[in-house]
Amino acid sequence: ENEKLNFAGISQIHYHLDDDRDGKVDVSESDEFMRDELHLSDQNRHNHFHGNDSLITVEDLWKSWVSSEVHNWTSKEVVSWLVDCVHLPQYSEAFKSYGVNGSMLPRLATKHNGFLHADLGVKDPKHRKKISLRAMDVILFGPPASGHNFLKDIVVAFSVLIATVGCWFAVHQKRRAKQQIEQTMRDLKVLQQAEKNFADLQARLAAAEEDHQRAMKQKGDLETRLQEEIDASKFEAERLQDAKDGTKEQLQRLYIAEQELMQVRKALRKAERELEYRSWKAPEELAQWLHITYTKESRHFQMKRTQALKQMTEAKDACDRIRKKRNSFIGSFRMAHDLTIDEVDQQILAARAALADVTNEMEERQRRWYQIEALSGLPIMSS
Repeated sequence: ENEKLNFAGISQIHYHLDDDRDGKVDVSESDEFMRDELHLSDQNRHNHFHGNDSLITVEDLWKSWVSSEVHNWTSKEVVSWLVDCVHLPQYSEAFKSYGVNGSMLPRLATKHNGFLHADLGVKDPKHRKKISLRAMDVILFGPPASGHNFLKDIVVAFSVLIATVGCWFAVHQKRRAKQQIEQTMRDLKVLQQAEKNFADLQARLAAAEEDHQRAMKQKGDLETRLQEEIDASKFEAERLQDAKDGTKEQLQRLYIAEQELMQVRKALRKAERELEYRSWKAPEELAQWLHITYTKESRHFQMKRTQALKQMTEAKDACDRIRKKRNSFIGSFRMAHDLTIDEVDQQILAARAALADVTNEMEERQRRWYQIEALSGLPIMSS
C-alpha cells in the first residue's frame, strides 16, 4: 500500500515536470523547473537528474528514486532534513510520531493530497508548499549539498580570532594609555611642586637681598659712628695732655684722668686697626669688572630662567590637552597609538630638569656674590 502511494507520488511529480504531456521529461523541462520553481542553477545537480538519458519516463524516474540515497533515509535523517534544509523545526515532532522516512518523501511532494495537512498537521499552506518543493528537490536531484563549508568555517574562525585579538589589543592599549596618563599626571604634580618651590626660593632670596642691603647700610652707619668716636677720643686725649701742665690743685684730678686716657688710647689703637681693616677699598677698576661680570651673568641667568618657565608652561598645556582626551575610549586608543603621551612625559621631565638647574644656579649665584661683596666691600648686586 505504501509503495503504491509512493509510486503515485512519483507519477504526479513526473506529470508536473512534463509540460508537453508526451510522457517524457526532457532537458529543457527539467531546467525550467529548477529555475522557475526551485530557483536553482546548479548544473551538476541537473546533470545528476538526467545522467546519460535526456528523456526521463515515469519508470525511469521511479527506478532512479528507488535506488537513490534519499529513498533510504531513516526517520531521523528526514527530521534532520526538515530542520536543517527546510527550516521548519516546529513539525519535527509530528514527523517523528508518524515515522516519516525517505521512501515516503514522494507523498510529501504531492500537492493535492491530505498527507501533509491531515496526517502531519501542517496547516499553513506556505509551509506545505515549501515542504513539497524541497521534497521534489531531493527526490529529483539527490540529497542537498553538505552545508558544512570548511572554507567558510576557516573564514569565520579567522574573523572571530581577528575580532578577539582586536578587542584584546584595544583593551590592552586603553589600559596602557591609562597607565601612561597616570604616570604623566604624577610627573605633572612633581613639576607643579618644583614650580612652587622655585617661587618660594625666589621670595626667600628677595627677602635675603633686602636683609643684605640693610646689613650693608648698618655697616656703613657703624663705621661712621666708630670714626666719630675715634675723633672724639683723640680730641679728649689732646685736651687732657694740655691740661697736664696746669695748677697743682688739678694734679690729683689729672692723674685719674690720665689713667682713663691710657685706657682710651688703648681702645683707640684697637679701633683704628679695626677701622683700617674695614675701611679697605677695592680699586675702582676691580669694581667695574666685577659689575660687568655680574651683569652679564645675570643676563645669561635670566635667559635660562625664561626658557625653563616656557618649557614648564608648554608641558602643563600639553597635560591639559591629554587630560581632556583621556575619558573617551577612542581618545585613549588613539593616544596609545601615537607618541603624544611619551612626548608629553619627556616635556615634563625636561621642564623639571631645567627648573631644578635654574633653582640650583640661583642659590649658588646669590651665595657667591654675597661672599664677593663681603670680601671686596663693594655693593655689586645693589648697584
